[in-house]
Amino acid sequence: MTNVEEIKSKLDIVELIQEFVPLKQSGVNFKGSCPFHNEKTPSFMVSREKQFFKCFGCLAGGDIFTFLQKIENIEFPEALKILADKAGVELKHQSYNPQFQNLKTRLYELHEVVTKFYQDQLVNSLAGKSARVYLINSRKLSPEIIAEFKIGYAPDSWDATGKFLKTKGFSDNEILQSGLAVEKNNYNNATNYYDRFRDRVMFPISDHHGNIVGFSGRAIKADDQAKYINTSQTIIYNKSQILYGLDKAKKSIRELDFIILVEGQMDVVASHKADVKNIIASSGTALTEDQIRILQRYTNNLVMCFDQDAAGVSAGERGIEMAWRAGMSVKVIILPDNIKDPDELVQKSFPKGTWKEAVNKKVNFMDYFFTVNLKGQNLSDIDVKRKIGARLLTWIAKLGDAIEKDYYLKKLATVLSVDENALRESLGKIGNKIVGTGFKPVQNSDVGTDIRPVQNKSKILSQRLLALALYN
Repeated sequence: MTNVEEIKSKLDIVELIQEFVPLKQSGVNFKGSCPFHNEKTPSFMVSREKQFFKCFGCLAGGDIFTFLQKIENIEFPEALKILADKAGVELKHQSYNPQFQNLKTRLYELHEVVTKFYQDQLVNSLAGKSARVYLINSRKLSPEIIAEFKIGYAPDSWDATGKFLKTKGFSDNEILQSGLAVEKNNYNNATNYYDRFRDRVMFPISDHHGNIVGFSGRAIKADDQAKYINTSQTIIYNKSQILYGLDKAKKSIRELDFIILVEGQMDVVASHKADVKNIIASSGTALTEDQIRILQRYTNNLVMCFDQDAAGVSAGERGIEMAWRAGMSVKVIILPDNIKDPDELVQKSFPKGTWKEAVNKKVNFMDYFFTVNLKGQNLSDIDVKRKIGARLLTWIAKLGDAIEKDYYLKKLATVLSVDENALRESLGKIGNKIVGTGFKPVQNSDVGTDIRPVQNKSKILSQRLLALALYN
């Protein structure tokens, strides 16, 4: 029996594909939405009997190897290695494995080894005491949750990590290629690199298979210039395709059919502590189209929670726009006043279920936009009304559902105390301006939205005429 035949005999294509695509039984087969193209009616079929998949929309089809290669955008040798590991099959020869693949394998091994080194430094070294105090006292993490996430400590040294990896048989090139070291000018035959991470709490970053591919290092000292430092781009770490915690969240996501997206690693760790596990983090970077495609393998329901500062709100709006345009259902968790992020909410309320309550009270993204745009505003000021109206009307204009659009238009008229018909005329003009453009709100009031307090009929007629005049 060949390697391929043995792997196929031990793996079920339905179980493999369900790691990426929600499937429902349809007769003797299974059906779901195709992960390779956008479709409204599911046409992606999987046969357990034939161990084969076929999409009747884009015509993609094949076996487990074809599926993994296509969805992960990898070559056959890498798919073979991944599926062999999953099936517990020892590959009989390595002739398929080119030098590039050998380096990737070595880097996976290196990250496993250095993760244990960082864990040992945190738990057992004198130098790791400050990190232990920070995690246990300041962040209120238990030893169990620290161990579960394999959190560690990088020594305050320019070469401790590199020297350790050398003792474990890794070459200078492998250490540099891992992103854990930074190259420097080589004078007097000195080591030509130094450790990237020094005196930092280390969060291992895994791909969705559970392979550790990089790190995020959190500063302990308040005077450090960079609060977080992440692994640089490598052949196994592409930050635009990685979501922190996805490997741990997959099971819960499938059970609950929604994903919670937050900004930082500590938000994810704290959420697990509070027993909310269908959560991932963008690790402080803007949400990417690649990440959204990965999310859609597991569910089409996204729940976002942003840091409550200007940068967090701005990044959140961009993420909402991108996910909404990709066809996801988007809701938002609104944190209580004076709480900056989920981690702080868990810390202040644990063991009470305040974070769970906030998750359960998630709102439609349009309701979130109303909340953040109206918060603290002086609605007796007509200029303020115009700006808020212009911004929210732009979002309303992009809504595809007529009932939803009508609902939020009426809501806007009510909260601003303006005539609904005047808003409808403004909405029509805004809609004409943004036809064919992206889902992006205007940033100011130059669209000429006419917003006036509700008055008698003659005044209403005047303001509607004014609204039309402002567009012509």
